[in-house]
Amino acid sequence: MKVGVVGAGAMGSGIAQVALRNGHQVILADVTRIQTSCGFAVPLMTFDRHRDLLPKWASSKGAEGLRQYRGEKNRTSIDGLPTS
Repeated sequence: MKVGVVGAGAMGSGIAQVALRNGHQVILADVTRIQTSCGFAVPLMTFDRHRDLLPKWASSKGAEGLRQYRGEKNRTSIDGLPTS
């Protein structure tokens, strides 16, 4: 069985240790920083229409441009760790 634990404080790490001792796979996530996007795809406060900024931006990049952008921007996680 896989066990996911969010928070590596006293309680979370204790739960993870018990699960490990009992032969379970454990994923332990300790979130210390949360960041959001710039809001390009966030809906308006009242739903009048879908925003078109993100689709226009993606369309202007083209398929190859999007591949390059993702390759550059997704090399590291938000906390600087390598993604591959």
